[in-house]
Amino acid sequence: GNIEILETNGLNVSGASQGDVGVESVNNGDITIATVNGDLNVTGGITGRDGGDLSLNANGDGQSLLINAALTSSVGLKDVGVGTVQAGSISLRADENVDINSTVTTSNNAGNQFTFDSGDIDITTEEGDIEVGAVITVHDGGNITLTGNSDVLFEAAGQLDTTESLSASVVTITA
Repeated sequence: GNIEILETNGLNVSGASQGDVGVESVNNGDITIATVNGDLNVTGGITGRDGGDLSLNANGDGQSLLINAALTSSVGLKDVGVGTVQAGSISLRADENVDINSTVTTSNNAGNQFTFDSGDIDITTEEGDIEVGAVITVHDGGNITLTGNSDVLFEAAGQLDTTESLSASVVTITA
């Protein structure tokens, strides 16, 4: 099943997780957390596995998304079977600013003999800046897209990492 949270005002998220369902033919559900008119502050880790997408949206005029804990979309325990097992994508959107102060990662189950693809990471602001103060990582063909209406800023610890990719990854930055 999916986790879906829609808050009218601002929201602090202390964590969310979709665990591996343990069935080869079944992918995990998505995690969608949004505000109608308020800041969204992630203070605890959010993890999706086996195809579950993460979507975090701070809606409303002047509202920001603050990432202060790790966001991860990965391949969980699906290490048997055939075909591609794909980590879900991560989408972060805010009307004003998106501040990344902790890792954001889509990854595979490294060292496994089967084929894995990584989900994409898409970060968008409607009016403000994207501030990258931590590492954003995709593995094995995942793409990173940063679209800031104003600026895309990198602090000292801010990085975009595609070094673990066995297939081509694309990084696009628009400001």
